[in-house]
This record gives sequence, C-alpha cells and structure tokens, in this order.
Amino acid sequence: MGTEALTVVIPTRDRPEWLSRSLAALASQAEALGGVIVVDSASRSAEVAQVARAFGAHYLREDVPGASRARNRGWREARTDYVVFLDDDLLVRPGWAPALAAAASEREVAFVTGRVALPEGASDPTGFALIDHGAARVLDAQTRGVLGGTANLLVSRRALAAVGGFDERLGPGRWLSAGEDLDLLDRLVEAGMTGWYEPAAVVECEQWREGSARTKLAWAYGKGMGARFAAMARRSPRRALARWNELLRLGGLATALHRRPSADAPTAAPTPGPGWSEPVCWRLGALVGFFAALPLRRWAGSKQ
Repeated sequence: MGTEALTVVIPTRDRPEWLSRSLAALASQAEALGGVIVVDSASRSAEVAQVARAFGAHYLREDVPGASRARNRGWREARTDYVVFLDDDLLVRPGWAPALAAAASEREVAFVTGRVALPEGASDPTGFALIDHGAARVLDAQTRGVLGGTANLLVSRRALAAVGGFDERLGPGRWLSAGEDLDLLDRLVEAGMTGWYEPAAVVECEQWREGSARTKLAWAYGKGMGARFAAMARRSPRRALARWNELLRLGGLATALHRRPSADAPTAAPTPGPGWSEPVCWRLGALVGFFAALPLRRWAGSKQ
C-alpha cells in the first residue's frame, strides 16, 4: 500500500499559527497522500480556513465545537481506505507517512500508532502527550497500558465504521474533555481487531503550555481517563478490573505526568518534576470523570 491510500484528518479550533506550522511540516509528504482534510471545530475567526486553503487542504467546518465530532466528520468525508489522525500542534518527521502506510499494509492490521516525541534538544519533566513504546509490536486486547492516541494514529475506515467512530461526548470541546482516542482504541481491540505500534512513524510535540494551563490540562486528561474507564467498565467489567491500576497511577496514560525517558530527551542535566498541583488535578479529574460518565448509556460508539 502506498501513501496515496491515506487521508490525513486534522481537527482544529482557533489555532491558525499552530495549524500553519503543522501543515508546513506535512507539505513535503502531502502531495503523495490521498488528501489532507482540516476540520474547523467552530473557530471564531476565518484565519483557520485561510491557512488550510493556503496549504491546499480540503477545508470543512463544524459549527458545534468538539474534536471528536470534527474527527468523525473528517473520516466520513475521506475517500481512502485508511485515515490518519493528527493534532494541529504536532510536526511530522520525514518518512512519517511511508512508515505508517508500510506498517498497515505489511501487517494487515486495523490501526497503527506511532511515536510522539519531543523536538530535538527539548525537555519536558512531565511528559505530557508523549508516546514511546520502544520496539515495534502488536497491539491487541491483551496489551497493557495505553495503545496510542490521535496525535499519531492510522485507522482503516472499515474499522472506524464498524465501531461507530469516536464517541462525541468525549474529547476537547466537551465537558469530558479527553480520553476519546483511548476509548476508540479500546473498542477496536475489544471487537477483536489488532493494531501495530510503529516507532519509525514519528511526530514532534512541543510542550508549549505552562503554569496554570498545564494544570488545567492535567485536570482535562484525568477526566478523560476516568470517563474511558467508566465506558470500559460498562462494556467489559473484567477487562476494566484487570487494568484498574492504569486509572490510579499517573504513568498509565500516554499523557501521564511521569514516564520512562524517551530517546529524544536530553540527558545533559536533570529537569525538575511537575508540581504537586498537576498530579492532584489528574487524580481528582480521573475520579470525577469516572463517576460522571458511569451512568451514561450507549458507550458502544459515537453518540448520534
């Protein structure tokens, strides 16, 4: 399978500067792709549309905010067999698209997750949003820990249709403001599908949030992790029980506040760890998200 079988879907809202950087990094690979779709999630200005069109991306607008809603609109508009989800504040590295395409074709899997790394020379003591599983490996219902995230994720359109896509009650733009990607991957493997982790498909994530913004992000990720486990507990109590420690320990989430060192992390000097507020907000958010989401019905797929 060539890269022309892939469509990249990027949801965005009121971040034209970051979107411009992301599309510029993608430009060297965009011509070989089946298309790039930018879904504007209710931005309050026309700048996002201008940036998307300037880079030749197909622009769509959703008047109701929500990253999950935007991603669902994007993959349903795509005409290729595979869709790649990318966040608007990430930069792809050379060889990213071919690595994803090769993994999906050679392994015949329903989804492929890639590595999310720091820019060269950067440091981040909390490890927000970074994913590094080491060597390439199969991902299935027996895999422990986080399978991946929409920062760097390929999924077949057939698989997305089979599970109903993203649950639109989860993710940025909704009160349960994260966990939509983890929930999607949970449902894929629970349906008997397998995936692959491909470390050669790398995107860079610059940690631009500081202070209170990082604390708010910890709260958001915690709520999302809690909601993800509430959904899992309703569908598969045994699986949720076997993974309860992922809910309680910070290192159980791809965006956890404590992670093992990445190959891209500098080693010249140690960096201070996160303050007390971030772990506390994450843990409180996880509890709140779990109990808020537990009574909700129809966790099998996206809310229509």
